[in-house]
Amino acid sequence: MEAMRLSRNDYGFVRVAAVVPRVYPASPDRNIAEMIPFVREAAEKQTHIIAFPELGITGYTCQDLFHQFDLIYAARQALIEFVNAAHGFDVISIVGLPYLVDDNLFNAAAVCHRGRILGIAVKTYIPNYNEFYELRWFAPASRLRTKELFLCEETVPIGNDLVFNAGASAPHLAFDVEICEDGWVPISPGTLHALAGSKITFNLSASNETIGKTDFRTDTLARSRSALNISGYVYVSSTSSGSDGSGESASDLVFGGHAAIAENGQLLGESERFSDKPQLLAADIDIEALMRDRMHMNSFGQCAELTMPQARYVPFQLPWLDAKYE
Repeated sequence: MEAMRLSRNDYGFVRVAAVVPRVYPASPDRNIAEMIPFVREAAEKQTHIIAFPELGITGYTCQDLFHQFDLIYAARQALIEFVNAAHGFDVISIVGLPYLVDDNLFNAAAVCHRGRILGIAVKTYIPNYNEFYELRWFAPASRLRTKELFLCEETVPIGNDLVFNAGASAPHLAFDVEICEDGWVPISPGTLHALAGSKITFNLSASNETIGKTDFRTDTLARSRSALNISGYVYVSSTSSGSDGSGESASDLVFGGHAAIAENGQLLGESERFSDKPQLLAADIDIEALMRDRMHMNSFGQCAELTMPQARYVPFQLPWLDAKYE
């Protein structure tokens, strides 16, 4: 009698990955060419969801080039090309880009799957202190008037209130996206999304290196956020300089290419910083354990009840998870 073969999906695990690719500032076509092989690799490793760094399609350090329409439109076209190129892989990809709407430029992240753009998350908090002056180029999510776009021949939701829900294919799998500074404020969008049902927060970042900042990202962001939110937390930041001239460190800031994945306070993995090679950091997050802990810790539900977080739920399906719930 043949033994029954069980996969990690049978036990409620979802495989996620943080990808630190080579980045070439102001070169959208070159950047998506660096991303696509990682989608293929993720599919081969049966990874469900992968995230790339903040503004990964253009690079973070474009500065005043962000106000050039050529770059803005090239980034949008590159997004469409990325979606088409990744069509054959059953992997959800989260990619960052500048997005122009309502006469404002937003720091955004597109959630893509099987030739579709499921939704576009928008950065809520725009830093404008110390070495950051993003308000020179980007508007906060509060200025967004539009709730839906017509993109790739279908209606696509946009905003900072999106929770992506697997629905019947995996009833308890839901995730959200926040962008860099969003995770550094006292009440982060990811926290509100967790109270609205999200189980995994993906933070697309371009965090530069300063003394002590690495520990803050792993301990205060990934570990502490995931513990307080009883969630998974996937953090991915921009690459350092490569020998071929790639990387964000061509500016006056230094980037280390830091990525980290945590689950309910436990660090599951961390990338090598200052590597001149691209990296894919993957880990399995136990969705059913998170659900059980939220049920057990009844004060989590009380907090959600009192907070009444608002969210729009965006459906998607992952066929790899279907078998368990048929």
